[in-house]
Amino acid sequence: EPQTGSFDIEDRNLMARTAMARADVVAVVARPTLTGLHGLVDTMHGLGDHGVDGSRVLVVLNRAPRSPRARAELTRTLADLAHRDGRPPHAGTVFVVERRGLDLIHHDQARIPTTLADTVGRAVEQLLRRNEPRRPDPADAGGVPVLPGSLGAATAGDR
Repeated sequence: EPQTGSFDIEDRNLMARTAMARADVVAVVARPTLTGLHGLVDTMHGLGDHGVDGSRVLVVLNRAPRSPRARAELTRTLADLAHRDGRPPHAGTVFVVERRGLDLIHHDQARIPTTLADTVGRAVEQLLRRNEPRRPDPADAGGVPVLPGSLGAATAGDR
């Protein structure tokens, strides 16, 4: 409840927070707008508060500008807003440019252009190579397998 504000939200977000804490790479996607950057920084701070190391966080900016100057300004702004406690908040930023007709491609269930997908895919692969894979916690290995007949009978008549 202290993390989410209510027990209902805690129940809904438990699996997402658990997955983020154990992920090798977390991609955070936003648009390069005032609202998008605000939500992005808030999410990055939430990930950091939850124990996700910034070296595993990849920022993806959708509908990014093509201008190198505008991209540099976005990168600098993001670093200024997200940086706290001396820790880098993310490993890097990937810019995905606007693509006309993408809604039609999605509607027709056609293949997404490789120029869009490969940019993010290469960045994820690079982070996976750079960071050591997270090892599963032995305590989270799941339950003990139940062998047939090992639990006994539910009632005396079932024996």
